[in-house]
Amino acid sequence: AKLGARLSAPVLVAAASAVGCAGIWLGDPTTPNGPLPTCPTKALLGIDCPGCGSMRMLYSLMHGDLLAAARFNALGLVAVGLLVW
Repeated sequence: AKLGARLSAPVLVAAASAVGCAGIWLGDPTTPNGPLPTCPTKALLGIDCPGCGSMRMLYSLMHGDLLAAARFNALGLVAVGLLVW
Protein backbone atom coordinates (compact mmCIF):
# COMPACT_ATOMS: atom_id res chain seq x y z
CA ALA A 1 0.00 0.00 0.00
CA LYS A 2 2.86 2.39 0.76
CA LEU A 3 4.50 1.83 -2.62
CA GLY A 4 1.21 2.58 -4.38
CA ALA A 5 0.81 5.78 -2.41
CA ARG A 6 4.35 6.88 -3.25
CA LEU A 7 3.87 6.18 -6.96
CA SER A 8 0.45 7.80 -7.30
CA ALA A 9 1.77 11.37 -7.60
CA PRO A 10 4.44 10.59 -10.25
CA VAL A 11 1.95 8.50 -12.24
CA LEU A 12 -0.57 11.35 -12.09
CA VAL A 13 2.06 13.86 -13.28
CA ALA A 14 3.12 11.54 -16.11
CA ALA A 15 -0.50 11.03 -17.18
CA ALA A 16 -1.23 14.77 -17.10
CA SER A 17 1.93 15.44 -19.12
CA ALA A 18 0.94 12.84 -21.69
CA VAL A 19 -2.53 14.36 -22.05
CA GLY A 20 -1.03 17.85 -22.39
CA CYS A 21 1.46 16.68 -25.03
CA ALA A 22 -1.31 14.91 -26.94
CA GLY A 23 -3.33 18.14 -26.96
CA ILE A 24 -0.34 20.10 -28.25
CA TRP A 25 0.39 17.41 -30.88
CA LEU A 26 -3.20 17.43 -32.14
CA GLY A 27 -3.67 21.20 -31.85
CA ASP A 28 -0.48 22.17 -33.73
CA PRO A 29 0.30 25.57 -32.17
CA THR A 30 2.62 26.41 -35.10
CA THR A 31 -0.36 26.82 -37.43
CA PRO A 32 -1.95 30.29 -37.29
CA ASN A 33 -5.71 30.24 -36.64
CA GLY A 34 -5.52 26.55 -35.74
CA PRO A 35 -7.87 24.72 -33.40
CA LEU A 36 -6.18 25.93 -30.19
CA PRO A 37 -7.73 29.04 -28.62
CA THR A 38 -5.88 32.34 -28.95
CA CYS A 39 -3.71 33.22 -25.98
CA PRO A 40 -5.16 36.17 -23.99
CA THR A 41 -1.79 37.96 -24.14
CA LYS A 42 -1.70 37.55 -27.92
CA ALA A 43 -5.33 38.65 -28.25
CA LEU A 44 -4.98 41.73 -26.02
CA LEU A 45 -1.42 42.88 -26.67
CA GLY A 46 -0.56 41.25 -29.99
CA ILE A 47 2.61 39.61 -28.63
CA ASP A 48 3.46 36.00 -27.91
CA CYS A 49 3.83 35.07 -24.25
CA PRO A 50 6.38 32.51 -22.96
CA GLY A 51 3.58 29.93 -22.84
CA CYS A 52 2.96 30.35 -26.58
CA GLY A 53 6.63 29.81 -27.32
CA SER A 54 6.73 26.82 -24.96
CA MET A 55 3.84 25.12 -26.72
CA ARG A 56 5.47 25.64 -30.12
CA MET A 57 8.79 24.43 -28.67
CA LEU A 58 7.19 21.25 -27.33
CA TYR A 59 5.40 20.64 -30.63
CA SER A 60 8.66 21.00 -32.55
CA LEU A 61 10.52 18.83 -30.05
CA MET A 62 7.90 16.07 -30.32
CA HIS A 63 8.37 16.18 -34.10
CA GLY A 64 12.15 15.92 -33.78
CA ASP A 65 12.92 19.46 -34.97
CA LEU A 66 15.49 20.53 -32.38
CA LEU A 67 16.48 23.75 -34.17
CA ALA A 68 12.89 24.98 -34.40
CA ALA A 69 12.35 24.05 -30.75
CA ALA A 70 15.40 26.12 -29.76
CA ARG A 71 14.17 29.03 -31.88
CA PHE A 72 10.73 29.03 -30.26
CA ASN A 73 11.97 28.81 -26.65
CA ALA A 74 15.65 28.03 -26.00
CA LEU A 75 15.37 28.41 -22.23
CA GLY A 76 12.36 26.09 -22.14
CA LEU A 77 14.29 23.55 -24.19
CA VAL A 78 17.12 23.60 -21.64
CA ALA A 79 14.56 23.21 -18.84
CA VAL A 80 12.98 20.19 -20.56
CA GLY A 81 16.44 18.67 -20.94
CA LEU A 82 17.11 19.15 -17.25
CA LEU A 83 13.73 17.69 -16.31
CA VAL A 84 14.39 14.61 -18.43
CA TRP A 85 17.85 14.24 -16.91
